Amino acid sequence: MGYTLNKCACGYSYKDNFKAPTGKPAGLKCAARTAAAMKFTWNKTSGVTGYQVQILNAKGGNAGLKALAGNVYTFTKLAAGHAYKARVRFYIKAADGKNYFGQWTTINSPTLPAGTSLIKVTGAKKAFTAQWKKGACTGYQLQYSTTKAFSGAKTVTIKNAKTLKYVAKKLAAKKTYYVRIRTYKTIGGKNYYSAWSAVKSVTTKAAAAAKKTAVSRNVYITPTGKRYHYDSKCGNGKYIKSTLKEALKKGLTPCKKCVH
Repeated sequence: MGYTLNKCACGYSYKDNFKAPTGKPAGLKCAARTAAAMKFTWNKTSGVTGYQVQILNAKGGNAGLKALAGNVYTFTKLAAGHAYKARVRFYIKAADGKNYFGQWTTINSPTLPAGTSLIKVTGAKKAFTAQWKKGACTGYQLQYSTTKAFSGAKTVTIKNAKTLKYVAKKLAAKKTYYVRIRTYKTIGGKNYYSAWSAVKSVTTKAAAAAKKTAVSRNVYITPTGKRYHYDSKCGNGKYIKSTLKEALKKGLTPCKKCVH
């Protein structure tokens, strides 16, 4: 016996015979991702019984096919930094007990790369050196700041995954810096970043003290000359012994041959 039902948004109708639904869900997107999971959402379609959602790796392998009534699903236990494809379609359960499906909506969506961690951060004179563990990634981002909240932080991108050390220079002396690092991986021309590592703090050392000039050392001068000398045989002048302090007091400048 036949039956009738008004046509709905998914495109199916009952007249005398059931017609399979046409169309596909809209708005499929990855709403959240980590290194091991991705949450997908899509727009609801009126008049359907439910949805099938599936995730596949880059080679087409099936990582799970799920049937559900809602328009949200999270896939877990995924590989870090891996290219996946997600797809969804709606279905209608007909009076004959069979499910009839619409078309797939598909998007590319990778997981985030696994993170790394700092091995040590060593302070130096107005500088510090950071070292970290090698990650399975394209490169790293190192970030440091004088505040725990990383306000006004300096971010450095290290583009070689084999580089495992960075020296930050021209910093303030005797200042505490907070340091963290994360990996990134380029997939499909876009960079995806891991979570930040645990933070390490380091205090820079004071700048090297300027060397004091030994103003009491002996130098050689002439009564009318404009230079002072370390070598009494420099040139042909008739030198007299003096001190550097006295030479500087007279406004004499160093000889370019024997002083420099």
